[in-house]
Order: sequence, then structure tokens, then C-alpha cells
Amino acid sequence: MKKFVHIFWLFALVLFATSCEKDKTIEVAATGIELLSPYPEAVILEGGVYEIKQTDIHYIHARLSPRDATDKVIWSSDDETIAAVKEGYVIGVSEGTTTIRANVEGRGLSASVQVTVGGGVDVADLIAGPYRGDFGGVPNVVASLTRITSKTVEFKTSEFELPTPLGAPTTNFIGELEVSMNLSGDIVLSGKGNISYQNFPFEAKGTVDTDGNLVLDIEVDVSALAPGMKLPFKYTAQDAAGMAGTYSGTVTAPALAALGLPPFTGVKATITRTSPTTIEVETAHFSVPTVGTGNMDCALTISLNQNMELIFNGTGNSSLGVSDIPVVGKIDEDGNVVITWDFSGAGFGTFTYTGGDATDGIAGAYSGFVTAPLLAAFGLSPIINDVDATIIRTSPTTIIIETEEFSVPGVGTGNMDGVLTISYNENWELTFSGAGNSSLGVEGVPVVGKIDGGNIVITWDFGEYSTFTYTATLP
Repeated sequence: MKKFVHIFWLFALVLFATSCEKDKTIEVAATGIELLSPYPEAVILEGGVYEIKQTDIHYIHARLSPRDATDKVIWSSDDETIAAVKEGYVIGVSEGTTTIRANVEGRGLSASVQVTVGGGVDVADLIAGPYRGDFGGVPNVVASLTRITSKTVEFKTSEFELPTPLGAPTTNFIGELEVSMNLSGDIVLSGKGNISYQNFPFEAKGTVDTDGNLVLDIEVDVSALAPGMKLPFKYTAQDAAGMAGTYSGTVTAPALAALGLPPFTGVKATITRTSPTTIEVETAHFSVPTVGTGNMDCALTISLNQNMELIFNGTGNSSLGVSDIPVVGKIDEDGNVVITWDFSGAGFGTFTYTGGDATDGIAGAYSGFVTAPLLAAFGLSPIINDVDATIIRTSPTTIIIETEEFSVPGVGTGNMDGVLTISYNENWELTFSGAGNSSLGVEGVPVVGKIDGGNIVITWDFGEYSTFTYTATLP
């Protein structure tokens, strides 16, 4: 009888297996029978023919049949110089047509779609323009990226003293870089060239990220002087439009000086990036004796002159009714923006704005106090004195603030930090906003702030744990 029962269950198992779908397998585990995922019979790309523009990113959905198949899809492009693909995301690199393929790993199944990349801005145009930054520890080195083709640019720096173990020769770099774009939206550069000092060759690779920052790793081959020696350098720069941000400075006007009037100090301005080679400038209103209260604005094109100096040209206006006037400018040796509106045609002479970005003006070390209203509810002093903090400038529009550790009664000892964006509000007050953390475990809290007279005031909002406000005097 027992033998019959065993034969019955064996027969039932075989019958169950043969009645399953052909494309399913059965695995007998220690705990019973486990059905595995079905084999895919087809891979289907939804959408048909795709037309995208250069630098656009488009997602192509791949569907396996049957739908509960879980095999991995491998993506490829027949020509990555036209369109590249990763995990179904396709980016247009240059004009042309190519085929995007989806293959099921190890199954011999595939599908494809045709992708045509049209016009738009090619990646070489996207990054063309002047740059300014740090070259191996040398500040304010100017460089240009000039479009040669849709996929290549000329890289050329101004002359500067290059720090090397061989001395500090005065030289510049000239080379040709190939340009492509990865699926993170970053532009990738690679190429080679020569430096003017003894014509040493160099190789370079790097990126221009979506914020317009140029980062190149450069290796100069000096083996002609020292066999096998190569000197590495890093060039980190922003495109000239990367000077966008908030400024505070002075307006000078010779015609007013002739009347014994002093320059206008503390005049605020914003510079807005409109492309890699163009900016818009707007000053706050200020009062001009005998003329009135008004402001100035302009739209400027940025370029490098024959001496590789960063210069601006364009036209501007005054809110007092004078429009379409010539405007010129430059970046001076101290890194200040200097812009001159020529009102001579209207009989007012020239007005020159000289300013440094406001982010530079607030970076540094601070000593101040923290206020926390919740402490007062427990009969404790809401003020914690002698708290130090550091503010670091990360771009013309961003800062990082970090306080030292301080003791909060009943809570513990910790510190606060934050990453903040700086801007002027509609009243031309310098304000901050962003997110921050506490080392006591509270993260991603809202942080806001402002310049209040001569103080910087920044508040972390910890919700039920109250707000903590740091106040300190500007350097």
C-alpha cells in the first residue's frame, strides 16, 4: 500500500510538470517546489522611430514578453558619436542617424529602433567661450574653448608662470580636444597639444559639468629634459558667464567728481548667466544728486582680447530714461568686475561699476551666538554664547556654513551645517536659503538667512525641536 502511494505521488508530480508551460522550469527545493521566472520569448521596444535634438536625453522603454520575464536587457548604439545609450536613456551627441539596440543577455533575442539626431546646440557650441580659474595653484589663468567642429574645440590659455620642479617658466597651452556628452549630462573632453615653453607635449582629459565648470587633468611630458618625467597639473575654471551671482561695489562718475561729489558705495548688483558667452547685469537703485534715483542694466557678450584678457561689450539702459547706450567692461587683476556705461550722448558722462561678488564678502571665520526659543519654555536661557562658525565660498552663488560643537541643555553637544544659495530679494536684501543638518542626527532641515545690518543671521528650522538661529558680525 505504501509503495502504491509513493508511485501515485510520483505520477502526479510528472503530470504537473508536463502540464506546466514549456518555458517554465521546476526546481525541487528542500521545502518543496519553486517555480522560476519564465524564459523571455521576445523583447519589444515601444515607440518606433525617434527624433531627438543634440544634447537631449530621451528614454526608450524595453518590454519583455511574457511580462513576468526578468532577464537583463543590454543596450548598445551602432554609432555612439551620434547617439549614446545607457539603461534605455539615449542622448543626442551630433547630427545623424544611428540604431539603438536592446539585447536579452544570453537568449539571442534583440530589438532595435532608429534614432535621428537633429540640429540644436552641438556640444562644442555649448561649451565655447572664455574660462578663468586655477591652474596648478596659479590663480586667474584665462583660457578659451573655441569651436573647430561640432565635436572638437581648440584649448588655449593665457601666458602664466607654470610652477614646476624645473623652475617657473612663462608659457601657455594650445591643443585640440574632442568633445562628447555622457548620460549624466556632463560634457567629456580629451585631447593633446603643446606648451610654448620648449614645445613640450601634453595630454588632457576632463569635463565641463552642467554648472559650466571646466575641470581638466593635464600631463606635460618633459622627458626631453628628464627621461621618463611627466608633470601633472589640474586646471579648474568657470566659464566667464560663471561669474553670475550677487555683487556689492562702487559707482564712480567723473562728472559728479568734478562737482565735488564722492563715489556711490555699497551699490548692489546681480549678474545673470544667459549663455556660456553672455551675461545680464542689473544694479540696485541709487541716488544721483541733481539727477534722481535710478538703476542701470545691460546685456553683455564676453570674449577674450588678443592679450587673453576677459572683456565685455554690449548695450545698456538707465531707469531714468536713457537707453541703448554703449557698455564695456573687464575683470581686473583683483578679480573684480568693472563695467562702464557711457552716457556721454545724453550729457551725463560715464558711470563705472566696480564690484566683488557678495559670496567672497561673507566667507571667513565667525564668532557669534545661537538662540533657541524652546529653551526659554523650560526656564533655560535661550541664548548660547561664544559659538564659532566657518563660511566657505563654493561658487559665486553658494556657501557652506558649519558651526563648532556647542552644548544644548537637555539635548546634548553637537554642531550644525548647511549648504546655502545666495541671492538678492526684491528689496535688494542679501538672503540665503538651502538645507542643513545637525550632528545630533537631524538631517535635511530648511535653512534660511540674511544680512541684517552688519550681522549675518542664519536659522535652522528643526520643527518640533524649535528653531536655532546663529547670529554673528560680518568680518
